[in-house]
Amino acid sequence: MQVVNDACTTLETIKKCFATSDIRFLIFKTVIDNDCSYLRDIDVLVDKYRESLHVLSTNGFTVFETGNHKSICFRSGLLRVNLHKEINWDDSEFLDVASVFQRARKGRISNVEVLVPSFEDDILTHCAHWIFQRGYVSLSDFHYVKRLLEEHGKSFDWGYILEKSAKHGWPLGLRTSLNLIEILNRKSYNKTILPNITLKQLRISWFFEVLLRNVEFPHIIPLMVITINRNVKLLFDLKKMGSVRKMMNRCLAHFFGLFVLAFYVLHRKVCVSLRLANAQRDVKW
Repeated sequence: MQVVNDACTTLETIKKCFATSDIRFLIFKTVIDNDCSYLRDIDVLVDKYRESLHVLSTNGFTVFETGNHKSICFRSGLLRVNLHKEINWDDSEFLDVASVFQRARKGRISNVEVLVPSFEDDILTHCAHWIFQRGYVSLSDFHYVKRLLEEHGKSFDWGYILEKSAKHGWPLGLRTSLNLIEILNRKSYNKTILPNITLKQLRISWFFEVLLRNVEFPHIIPLMVITINRNVKLLFDLKKMGSVRKMMNRCLAHFFGLFVLAFYVLHRKVCVSLRLANAQRDVKW
């Protein structure tokens, strides 16, 4: 398949580009196995960001910087390469880069051996990505995380996972993501996927559980859950920010999120009222 061949060529090219330098890189936010038919880009985390941009540009890549933490790199015949300085979305950091590199392991993607995050950092990256960037869980992501939990969940360092999410201000986002996977697995396979001790540590309030269990399309995370999680993370980040301008910009951005949340709640309330009215009318007839 062409996409698989492109993924192989892209990974091999990245390895060759960095082979003669002292730059460390790893592939993340990617399903670590040999099925790359779904890949449209490759996410690469580097420990020396500016030097990496220079290396890629001198090796035929066209580089577009999209912010302080990420650049998009193109080269004919290859998949798009997203070069990351941090594991960061919406100007929020979710993991320590130094820790991720320290705990990294070797993995194979499309039969190419590369450095990838540890199982714990892999789970953390996927969970943060769903809640804070995407807003949904893809089928491939669900099955990948399901496999990780089934094969390695009992040996995970759950203390590390909980500590890192708390350190960066998104423990609620982590619990929401993992409980969503647990609920989807129970609905699909009628069995528990998280270890019992972990389920107790990751418990969420009845309010979130009702939202997750009753969503009409289970692969979509309810808008209310996303908005609450993002605003909890925003408040945490604002405490660390020294710039009033940055604080105001992010507050204005999230005000729109709260407006959408209010509209969502009102819309759901109207829909429920209409359903009740129709049900009463049907009973009378």
